Amino acid sequence: MCNKSLSKTAYLDRLGCSEPTQTTFHYLKKLVLAHLLSIPFENLDIHDKIPITLNIDNIYNKIVARKRGGFCYELNGLFFHLLKSVGYDVRMISARVYGEDGSLSPEYDHLALLVTINDTSYLTDVGFGEFAIIPLTINTEREQYDGRKYYRVIKELNGRYLVMHKDKNKWVYDYNFNLKPRSLDEFNQMCEFHQTNSESHFMKKRVCTILTKDGRITMADAELKIDWRGEKFNTSFDSRLINKIQKYYFFN
Repeated sequence: MCNKSLSKTAYLDRLGCSEPTQTTFHYLKKLVLAHLLSIPFENLDIHDKIPITLNIDNIYNKIVARKRGGFCYELNGLFFHLLKSVGYDVRMISARVYGEDGSLSPEYDHLALLVTINDTSYLTDVGFGEFAIIPLTINTEREQYDGRKYYRVIKELNGRYLVMHKDKNKWVYDYNFNLKPRSLDEFNQMCEFHQTNSESHFMKKRVCTILTKDGRITMADAELKIDWRGEKFNTSFDSRLINKIQKYYFFN
């Protein structure tokens, strides 16, 4: 990988993938899906008062060596290094996230990736919880289907791009972004905000979620939500069992 102390082979093994012979869209799609099926989106360190620093060695140790998950800065930050190391043209980008009330978060609120293959650029994101499970091209405004939901990426008049998904025939805004390349340390301030400020949604609930072949499993505090082939099951559990629940469903 870009940092020689990080093992590309171990990371690929964590995903159940082998190194590609060509940097194709097909392989990128395979890597994204494998990542989402293998590594959960979670904010557990925030609630356990363990500081998250955007040091790539620490992130690698947490996600690959210790087989944990993380949030966007960790997941997409590390995935950037893997994609770079296998030969992809990839950049980190900053995104501003839409709230349910239509409000827009500050710059650097979300870290996503942009991968360019043969002059086509793809929004690639393994760190936004329940989001597209395929890379989304930004070269068209047509609907794109990932097997579960429809998405669109629209170029706005101000030069930014808006990504949205369809929910019950209604388009819901996810976030917007521009194409300016960013470095991981540019996200330090917002990473700190999300760990320490009571206004951060990451401070409100302990969350862990992972894609499965049949749907998704999500833990929010002492509630477990299972989406299995379109059917949804919710159950509450004794909070004293939280470590066992986490280990069984997300870190086994």
